[in-house]
Amino acid sequence: MGKLKLLYIHNLRLALGPNCLPNALRFLNWSWYPSKSLPPSFQPDELTELSLPHSNIRHLWNGMKCLVKLKSIDLSYSINLTMTPDFTGIPNLERYCRSIKSLPSEVKMEYLETLDVSFIFAEAPSFRFFCCVLPGSEMFEWFSNQSLGDTVTEKRPPYSSNSKWIGFAVCALFAAHDNPSAVPEDRDLHPFQGVITCSFDGHEFFGPPVKQIGSDHLLLSIFSARYCKPENCPDDNLTKFVFYTYRGVGNNRCLKIKKCFFKSVNTF
Repeated sequence: MGKLKLLYIHNLRLALGPNCLPNALRFLNWSWYPSKSLPPSFQPDELTELSLPHSNIRHLWNGMKCLVKLKSIDLSYSINLTMTPDFTGIPNLERYCRSIKSLPSEVKMEYLETLDVSFIFAEAPSFRFFCCVLPGSEMFEWFSNQSLGDTVTEKRPPYSSNSKWIGFAVCALFAAHDNPSAVPEDRDLHPFQGVITCSFDGHEFFGPPVKQIGSDHLLLSIFSARYCKPENCPDDNLTKFVFYTYRGVGNNRCLKIKKCFFKSVNTF
């Protein structure tokens, strides 16, 4: 087991978590991970992908871990998560994904950018993509461009290494949809799940899986400005962002995009 490089555990619910994990792991994908944190002795220097959806995780680890090869962290539907990991030792992180069950009433929606997004950009220079799912339909006031339906078009600022512009945010307001024939199936999803993707300039990004919902929700995605380098975007910088929805096989309750939004993100 000490040389194990891939650990994949899906939909197996255990009462107790592991006391140790192989440090040689490159891919750790464990849904319903039962422990409140990863084992203290776990130092996976080769780890590139960490996926713990629906886990009991409250925090990944204490303090800082140096994981220079880690590129993706998925903590979607880990509703007990109380602490964002220290990104200082993860300089090549490209994707951080989580779901937020609720926000305290005294916390303004605008605070989310300062709490999560700005911290990630500052601590992980290679960071490319962050997304989360929020309950409700209250939209961030700073979203200036909005459009009905699943598409929003925006002329992005030209890329410049000296610019205060660090990226852009897109958001989709979505709800339950009772017409499954209009939504394609994805065999990688659980039968009770759906998923939303965001596509632009030949890129496609997947949000966290979404269970059956009874009210409006928001998918917020933040993208690094590195996607707007000259080799990655059109000459006119005019970009169309399109959201697509998919459903698990046999799922008759799916998702529909009602509205979408765009906003450039600048440093303070």
